[in-house]
Formats: sequence, C-alpha cells, structure tokens
Amino acid sequence: MAVTTINTPQIRDSAITATKIADSTITAKKILNGTITGDKLTSSAITATQLADSSVITKKLADSAVTAKKITDSTISGKKLTDSNIVGKKLVNGAVITIKIADSNVTTAKLVDSAVTAKKMVDSAVTAKKMADSAVTAKKLTDSTISTRKLADSVIIAKKITTSTITGNKIADSTLVGKKLLNGAVIKIGRAHV
Repeated sequence: MAVTTINTPQIRDSAITATKIADSTITAKKILNGTITGDKLTSSAITATQLADSSVITKKLADSAVTAKKITDSTISGKKLTDSNIVGKKLVNGAVITIKIADSNVTTAKLVDSAVTAKKMVDSAVTAKKMADSAVTAKKLTDSTISTRKLADSVIIAKKITTSTITGNKIADSTLVGKKLLNGAVIKIGRAHV
C-alpha cells in the first residue's frame, strides 16, 4: 500500500530545508516564542505598525536620534529643561516680556547706558541722595525757583548783586554807618540832619 501521509515520526531531524517550505507557509503560531532574534530580521523589517504603543523606551534610542522634526510643537515643557539651559541666542527677539521678569531682577548691570529716560521714572523718584554733587546747574532751575528759605545765611556776596539792585526800602533802619558812605555821597541833608 502506497504511503499517502507523512507524520512527524517519519521525518528525520533537520530534514526540512528552506527549499522544502512553500512561500507564506509559516504562520505566527508555528514560531516558538523567543525564536526570532535580531539577525533573523532583514534591514528595515520593523515598521511603525510592528511597534506596540509605548514600546520604544529611552535606552532603545541612539544618542542624538531625536531631532527637532521628531518633536511636535509645544511638547517641551519647563520641567523637561535642565537649569540654566536657555541661553540668549535661543530666544527670539521680543520673547522676554514684563511678566516673564521676576521682581527686582533688573539690576544696574542689565541697563545699557542712557537707558533710563525721564518718562521711565515715576514722579518724585529723583531724591537728593540720587543726585551727584554739583549736578544741579543754573539751567536746571526754572525761573523764580529759589526762595528765601532755600538760601543759606551769608550766601549772597557783593559780586552776586547786579548794579542798582539795592533800593532804599531794601535797607534796614540804622544800618548805614559813616564808613559805608562814599565821600561826597550825601548831597541832600534834611533840616532834621543839620
């Protein structure tokens, strides 16, 4: 009787070679778990559809494998950045707005020369101790600014008084003694003075 069926016992070990197996014959359930090693895979055999969700972990990524185009917009949050990682050249112009600056963070060293203009100062911001010695010159004073109480005692000397400025009513009674009069200065003597 002719043999029509070959069972496992009739097959010698290693008798089934690649040429004996028809294309698309080996199904998943015929492959023992853990049998497929890396060298059994052809280049580019594993595509995105072969990867389970969340299966690619950090240690599976080669150094510098994640390029800018691999990162979706708005993905990198603050906690993903190491301290002191953002340098000036990483900021676009105008990126640092007022609310991004912590209070008391703008120090003198951060201001360029002549950066603080009059309109940047609040009213009454410039106090006496903020002014350098001799900073207030004549052209800085508005007309009629200096009142009597602003003058120190004995500050008005002769050369500060213009000619013909002192009139009679500016002289206190019994102030002028003989030595203060120029020779020939008295040309009119009233009856009471004779």
